[in-house]
Amino acid sequence: MLQAILLLFTFVFVIGLAYYITKKIAALNTLRMQGKNMKIIETLQLGVNQLVHLVKIGDKIIMIGVTKDRITYLDEIDKDLIDLDIYKETKDTLTFEEHLKNIIGKKKDKI
Repeated sequence: MLQAILLLFTFVFVIGLAYYITKKIAALNTLRMQGKNMKIIETLQLGVNQLVHLVKIGDKIIMIGVTKDRITYLDEIDKDLIDLDIYKETKDTLTFEEHLKNIIGKKKDKI
């Protein structure tokens, strides 16, 4: 009985860890994909393989539609209509590597 509980706990832990790491890697890849002059500031999924992106290019914000086969320019958006402050990154944001080092450090402290 104890082995079954331990096995279940291990399984839940591994699934939770995989979920957490996948989320962190996705966030890291999103940051890597963003350049200095172009940035996807928001994405809205309309359906399977159908997305609308707000892209900031320099001082302009454009809206593009993206499907599996095509990218379509939709419109330029007045930047006064969008609150860009909610997209600013803070210096408190840790990278995946920093999160991993913190977790490893906590595990070593417990041993």
